[in-house]
Order: sequence, then C-alpha cells, then structure tokens
Amino acid sequence: MKKPILGWWWVMLVVALWPMGEGVLAARPAGGAVLGGGGLLVAQHRLMDLPGGQEQAPAFGIGGSRTSAPGRAPEATQPLAGLGSFPGVLSPTDGRLSSGEFVRFYSVSGPAGTALTITLRSSQFDTYLLVTGPDGFQEDNDDAPGMGTDSQLELVFPVGGTYRVGVTSYAPGETGAYTLDIRQSTRVLEARQGRVVMVSVGVSRYPRASDLAGTDEDARALFATVRERGVLSPQSVLLVNEQATRASVERAVRAAVREAGPQDVFVFFFSGHGNQVPARGPGELDGMDETIEMVDGAILDRELAAWLAPLRSRLAIIALDSCHAGGFARDVISAPGRLGLFSSEEDVLSLVASSFQAGGYLAFFLREGLAGAADVAPADGVITVGELVHYLREQWAAHGPRQRVEASAGGRTYQHLVVERGVVSMDEVVLFSAREVKAPTP
Repeated sequence: MKKPILGWWWVMLVVALWPMGEGVLAARPAGGAVLGGGGLLVAQHRLMDLPGGQEQAPAFGIGGSRTSAPGRAPEATQPLAGLGSFPGVLSPTDGRLSSGEFVRFYSVSGPAGTALTITLRSSQFDTYLLVTGPDGFQEDNDDAPGMGTDSQLELVFPVGGTYRVGVTSYAPGETGAYTLDIRQSTRVLEARQGRVVMVSVGVSRYPRASDLAGTDEDARALFATVRERGVLSPQSVLLVNEQATRASVERAVRAAVREAGPQDVFVFFFSGHGNQVPARGPGELDGMDETIEMVDGAILDRELAAWLAPLRSRLAIIALDSCHAGGFARDVISAPGRLGLFSSEEDVLSLVASSFQAGGYLAFFLREGLAGAADVAPADGVITVGELVHYLREQWAAHGPRQRVEASAGGRTYQHLVVERGVVSMDEVVLFSAREVKAPTP
C-alpha cells in the first residue's frame, strides 16, 4: 500500500538586521489609534511635512548621508528558536525623526505570512517602536500592555518584502541603551489561521494481517511536520501500531471533533491496510463498505462519517493512504468545508512507496507539501487548498506509482489519487509554510 519524492523542502526566511544611518525621517502617529489583535495598539500614520514642503511616502524613508556605521547585530546562535535579542544604544549619531526623536532602523526581509513578535526594552528611556513595509504597511507601539514604558508589536507580513523596524523614543532627544528582540510568533499565527487539531494514525505491525513497511512512520512524520508549523493543538493525538485500536481512534477523533473550533483546521490521517466488506446498510452503490484496519479490527467508512458529523472547523482534511481509500469519499465528504485526499479509488489497491522509504505515496507527498513544497503558486508563505491539491497531483504524475495493481472486480489497473472537495474554496488557507529564520553573518 503507499508513497515518493525529493528530500525535505525548507524555504529559508532571510532576516537582515542593519542599523541604518542618520537622516531626516517624517512620521509619527497622529491620532487614529485603535486596539489591534492581542491587545496591541495599532495606529494610523498621518503624512507629515519634510523640510522643503515635501511629503513622506507611506513608509519611513531616510534622507541625508550616513554619519555613523555601527556594527551589525550579532549572528543568532541557533537557527529558528527565533532571531534572538540585539542590544544597541540610541544616540545623537543616529537618524532623527522630523519631530525630534533619534531613531535607528533595522531591516527585516521575508515572505508573506511571516509572523513576528518584536519587543523593544530600555531602562534608560521611554521606548517607541515603529514598523513599516511594502504597500503602505505601518504599525507602531508606545507602551505595550503590562510592559511599563517598553514597546511590543505582534504582526504577520501581509506581503513579502523588506520591512523596517525603527527603534526610537517617546520624547524628543532621549538616548540610552536598549534591547531589540525579534522572534517568530506562533500566537499571532494561531489568531490569524486558527490551530490545527490533528489525529494521525499509522499501523505497520498487524497481529492478523501482513505487516507494512513505513506506514507507522508516515503518521509520525506527518504529525511532526504539522507540529513544526507551531500551531498544532495540544489536543492533537498520534497513534501508531498497538496504540491504534478501534476504541482509541474513536476516542481521539471524537475528542478532536469537539475541540476543533470555527477558525481551526481539523486533520484526520491514516496510513495502513484498507479493505472492502459487504455493506451493513443502504447507500453503497456497489454493496460494499470500505474500511481502514486497526490492530484489533476495522473502522467502516460509515462509522468514521458518524464520528465526524459534529465537525464545525473552518477546514477539515481527511487523508487516507490505504487500499480502497477512495470508497470513503461519499461518506466522509458529506458537509461543506471538507477536503478528502485518498490514495486510490474504492475498488483499487494502494502500493507501498518503497522507492521513497515511506509507507505510502499520498503520505509522502502530503508531508512534503505541508513542509513547504506546496507553496509555489505563488511562493508567498501561505499554503492554500488549491496549491496543496495542485502539488499532490503534480507529484503523483511525476513520481507516483507506475506498476499496475489489482482491482476488486478482477484484472489489473493503475493507482490514482482521489481528491474530493465539499464546498472548499481553492483559496482556503491550509497552513503557513515553513520558514527558517536566521540572522545574517557579519
């Protein structure tokens, strides 16, 4: 039964931290402050006059020449626990806002969907934090809730590009030591995307059936891939081999269904044996129920459908890499917001993806796609349903199973990916793609 393709695809988010030189800046917020997500103050900026009557464009710009050249911020000591903390000293050799405050800028470059928490602390002056970017993006903060006179912003890049982080003071002329802290933010991603509530099941060792190579690892690897995105709910469950009983899977699915809210993504994944048995009720055109096989018995397509019935998540993905998996489509893709990914049609077997050292082709392609490889159209840091489906189909065509397999009605045929969408928009967000963040080398 299952899977293939090229090694893990990691997209690097390159973050450059360059103190930028002296000049005259126009911009301080002029009213219009509103309460933003997470209790942060988000202010609308008013264009202010530059010397000579020129107006500043809707992003901070620097005029004049560089009169000081402080060294670059130190390189991060570890890749992607975050960018880390960068000390500095605000002084008269830095740039100056038109309202009189000294300012030092840093540039941060990354794709759309990059989520950052930026914190500015100082015991020597009242801090003020500015961030501007492409397409008129502007946010600022004076005193963050619960942080005294220190400042903090949590934000997601709406478009890819270079963003400027300005370190300045509340009052003109203030100087002193500060620490600028820039880290990836999982909380702001949760607020924008919701959590992923996942049940990942893989069975490789069967007491009463032939063992399968790699199907337990399929479940482990996909679970780890989603967890690395930083939005996996603590209620998510991984069940492999002897853990994957009928009762434990039912408990996990029902609990995850209750947990998944309207902003969340629900995922049920299975890699292992599948089968067909005579239907236990009406509704099956071929008179057969399809099953996924646990260590102590089968779960019918109609049973899984009943467990999923109360789902209210924004998006639900049901991905089955097993023989006859496509037979689940009519049962589980029965409500809006559901995406079904099945490794073969209902009367066709699924192959083990030994060439990729994986249990199944779908499992492998799905894992690679969610790790970032599906973020290609365009590569903007966001994986949509359309991108994921396109990626799976492309990989299937290029690297999928080539040999013919048995069909239930007799004869031999080819294994094809089955995709079913229950009123799911191709633009629906699945995940923000993986980004590794590092400070630059000097």
